[in-house]
Amino acid sequence: MNTKIIYADLVASMKGWMRSRGTIFWAVVFPVLLILLFGAIFSGTDNPTYTLYVQDKDDSTWSHTYVDMMKNISVLKIEMVPADENITGYIQEQSLRGALVIPEGFSDMISRSFQDQTTTVNMSFYFDPSEQGSTSVVRSIIGSSLQETNLMLSGGRQIIGLEEKSTITKKFKYIDFFIPGMIGFTIMQMCIYGRY
Repeated sequence: MNTKIIYADLVASMKGWMRSRGTIFWAVVFPVLLILLFGAIFSGTDNPTYTLYVQDKDDSTWSHTYVDMMKNISVLKIEMVPADENITGYIQEQSLRGALVIPEGFSDMISRSFQDQTTTVNMSFYFDPSEQGSTSVVRSIIGSSLQETNLMLSGGRQIIGLEEKSTITKKFKYIDFFIPGMIGFTIMQMCIYGRY
């Protein structure tokens, strides 16, 4: 095998490749543009936060305790809605994805539940069914917080818990997955647009 022939073939192929503007664009410029564009769009998705609008119609110690507990959840941003506001109209006017309403008599029903175990009180969660991604996350957070509150109010204790441990030692960002994909995309395109 003669290395001079291989080198001459490589130089000829590179010259042919460099003469085609389309090949240079699709092999170099286009992938770089996609990396920059999608990197800018998805760079801030590491710590998502969800806004939950809360209307406290009871304005009591129990309702304030629950709202304060929700404020301590790191992924939630709580925004208060005035108690006299019509919640369905407010949701439509402000184009909200979801709102939690603490009803009047919330505190009284909780206090009454200590004497009568059949007494319950329901909060209302208004949501847009077309927003499945963020709505399902907020719903699961509300459900978990209600379960924890019920456990606390009933004097129950948690016997079996769950400790979550990640098997991934390094935290990856979106761009860490995107760049190898774009490199593979570029290599595949070179077979189409390269001159051989």
